[in-house]
Amino acid sequence: MSMTILLIHNEVIMSSIEQLAYYQEKLSYETDLWDLYLALKNGENIIVVDGRSKEAYQHEHIPGAINIPHKEMCFDTK
Repeated sequence: MSMTILLIHNEVIMSSIEQLAYYQEKLSYETDLWDLYLALKNGENIIVVDGRSKEAYQHEHIPGAINIPHKEMCFDTK
């Protein structure tokens, strides 16, 4: 998909149609709790990554989830 991007005073401006397409594409890679619930319930091939601390994961987690703490994924996190 090509986008018309205007630069005005170092700001990016897109048409409303391009904005809609941008966010629809972005949301196609993201999910919410309800979508996750339905995917797991329907047996979809999905991997759940729990980014919380190891302690929080050990306390409780979604069955089948794997734990990769955020601090291990992103070295800039303090």
